[in-house]
Amino acid sequence: MCLRRSKERLSVLGLLVASLAGAVLVLLSRVSAAPPATAYQLMDYESGIVVLERNGEERRYPASLTKMLTAVMLMESLPAGAKMKVSERAAKQSGALLGLKPGDTISREEALKAILLESDNDATVAAVETAAASVEDFLKAMNARAEKMGAKDTNFVNPTGIHDPRHFSTTHDMTLIAREALRNPEFASLVRLRTATVKWSSKPQGKTITNRNRMLFDFPGCEGVKTGTTPEAGDCLAAVATRNGWRLLVVVLGAKDALTEAKHLLDQGFAGYKRIQVLKEGKAQAQASVTGGRQATVAVAPQKSFWLVMPKSVNPRLGLRAETVALQAPVKPGQRAGQVTVLVHGKPRLTVPLLTTAAVEVSPWRAAGWLKAPGATVALFLLTYWALVYTRRRESAAQQ
Repeated sequence: MCLRRSKERLSVLGLLVASLAGAVLVLLSRVSAAPPATAYQLMDYESGIVVLERNGEERRYPASLTKMLTAVMLMESLPAGAKMKVSERAAKQSGALLGLKPGDTISREEALKAILLESDNDATVAAVETAAASVEDFLKAMNARAEKMGAKDTNFVNPTGIHDPRHFSTTHDMTLIAREALRNPEFASLVRLRTATVKWSSKPQGKTITNRNRMLFDFPGCEGVKTGTTPEAGDCLAAVATRNGWRLLVVVLGAKDALTEAKHLLDQGFAGYKRIQVLKEGKAQAQASVTGGRQATVAVAPQKSFWLVMPKSVNPRLGLRAETVALQAPVKPGQRAGQVTVLVHGKPRLTVPLLTTAAVEVSPWRAAGWLKAPGATVALFLLTYWALVYTRRRESAAQQ
C-alpha cells in the first residue's frame, strides 16, 4: 500500500516537473523569437530638449520615415507646378504604390500628397528622378543634408526607406529630421491632412487616399508626421502633438505597435513633465549704459530663448545673472552688450549673449564734451565775463 502511494507521488511530481520544463521552454522560445527592444525619443519641439529616451543612439532601420527628408528636399528643389514623367524604374517599385504606370505624368503637388499620406514608393522615385540628375545624386545630397541637421549616425541608400542593411538611422537622428521638416510650412500642412485626392494623367478623376498615420484620428492634438513599416524595421512612427500650448515630438522605431507606444509616450510627457521658459529671445532682460548718446541706457535682451523641461514634482530654484558692458554711441540694434547666465540652484547652467534691442543716436551735445575739462570750464567763465563787460560798455556808450 505504501509502495503504491509512493509511486503515485513520484508520478505526480514527475508531471509537475515536466509541465514546468515545458513552460520554461515555451517562454525561452518566445524570448528568442521576440524582436529587439523598441527605441524611442520624446522631445520638446521648441527647444530640442529630450524628455524621454530609450536606445536613442542605437542604429535602427527607419523604413518610410525616410520620406520625411525626401519630401522636404523635393519641396525645395522642384518648382511649384512641375510635371514629372514616370519611368519604368519608378513604376516597378515594390511596397506601397499609388498605381502609376510608365509614361504617366503627375505634378509635384500631387506626388507629395501620395508620398506623405500613403507613403507611395512609385510617386517618390518619380519625383526624385525629376528633382536630380539621378537617384544616386539625390541620395548624396540627402545624406549631406541629414548631417547638416545634426543627424550624424544616419545613412540613406534609397529615398523610400525600403529595407537595405546599409540604410539606417537612430531615433535621435530621425527626431532631428522630423523637427526640421516641420519647419517647412508646406510639409507641415500636408502631414496634417487625413485624406486627399491625388490626380495624374491616366487617372484624371483622381484617387482618394487616407493618411496612414492613425495618430491623426486617434490622438487629440496630433499634427502628423509619418509612419513606416517593414518586416526588418518593425513598426515605426514619428508624431507631433500639442496640448495646452506645449508641443512634443516623438519617434518610435522597431516596435510591435508604434501607435500605442507613441500615444503612451506623449501622454506620459504631457501629464508628468512641465516646461519652464527661463529666457525669451528679444525680451528685455537688463539695461546697458551708453556714453555720448541721446539716451543714457539701452535695453538688452537674450540672443536666444532657453527652456527647462523637468518632472512636474520638481520645483527648481532659478536665477539670472546679467553682466552688461558700457557702450559708445551710436548703438545699433542687435549689438553685443554683455551676457546673461542662467542659474539653477545657484549653479551656472547656460550663458547667452545679450544684444541691444534698439538704436541709440549720438547726442548733439557730444561735440561739446570738452566742456567737462577743468581748463575748459575756466575759459568758458572768462569768456562769459568778458562778453558781459563788453555788452555793458556798449550800452553805456550808447546812452551818452
